[in-house]
Amino acid sequence: MSDLPDAREVYPNAPLKLVVCELRLQLAPGSAAAAAELPLYDEIGDDYPLQGPPDQGFRVDLSPAGPVSTPVRGFRYLTRDKARSVAVSSESLIVETSSYLHFEQFSDQIGDLIDALGRHLKVVSVERIGLRYIDELPIAGLPGQTVEAFFAPSVLACGSEIPGLGEPAEFLSTSSYRLGDDRVAVMRAGLVDQPFVTSNGPLRIPHPSTGPLFVIDIDCSWTAVNTPSLPFERPAITAVLADLHIPVRSLFENTITEKLRNDVLRKEGTPT
Repeated sequence: MSDLPDAREVYPNAPLKLVVCELRLQLAPGSAAAAAELPLYDEIGDDYPLQGPPDQGFRVDLSPAGPVSTPVRGFRYLTRDKARSVAVSSESLIVETSSYLHFEQFSDQIGDLIDALGRHLKVVSVERIGLRYIDELPIAGLPGQTVEAFFAPSVLACGSEIPGLGEPAEFLSTSSYRLGDDRVAVMRAGLVDQPFVTSNGPLRIPHPSTGPLFVIDIDCSWTAVNTPSLPFERPAITAVLADLHIPVRSLFENTITEKLRNDVLRKEGTPT
C-alpha cells in the first residue's frame, strides 16, 4: 500500500499508458497563444526543452452563411525524455504524460504550467476540464492468456459467445455516468486488436502494447454548461481535477478483479 493522502494503492506493474489533462480556454480579446510561445519557453525550458509537433485542429463557428471552420494552431514543448508534454493553442492547454506516478504529482505539474502560462497569456475563463486515463493489458501477459476472471463480468458481457457465430474477435463497451449538472464520466473497455496508444505520437511510450489487448479508457470531465466557467487559476482548476480523479479511480478499480491485482498488477519488474 502507498502513503498517499487517501491510502490508495499504487501498483508496481500498472498498465497505464497515457494520462491527459485538457483545459478548454477562452482568451481575452486580442490575446494570441503565439505571443506566449517564446516567453513561456524562457520560463519552463529547463523542464520542457524540446519543441514538439503542435496540437492542431479546427474551430467551427456559425455565421449567416453557415458553419465556418478555422484552423487552430499552437505549440508544444516536451521533457528531454519525451515522457511529458505541454501543448498550448488559442483554445486549450493540454498536458500529457507517459510516465505517470500518482495523481498528486501530475496535479502539481499541471498547476505549475497553469501558473507559468498565466503570466504570459491573458485567459478569461476555463470552459472545460477533462482528465483521461488509458490502460492497456496485452492478453499475452495475462496468466492463461484469457480475460476470464481478470475483469468484471459487466464489461465482459458483450464478449459472450453467440450461437452459430462464436465469440467476437473484438468487443468494446461504452458506459456514461452523469455526475451532476456539470460532470460526466465515460469509460470504454474491452478486447481490441490494436492499442489505443501508439508510439507514433509526440510522447515516448516506454512499453508499447501489442495486440490483442484489453483496454480501459476512462475520460472524466467538467463543463461549464449549467454552472459558471472557472478562472484560469491553479487552486480552482486543481480542485476540480481532484474531484474528477475520484470517479476515474473508482471506475478502474471496479473494472478489474482481485485476481488481476494479485497475479499481474502487484508483480514487480514485469511491465505490461
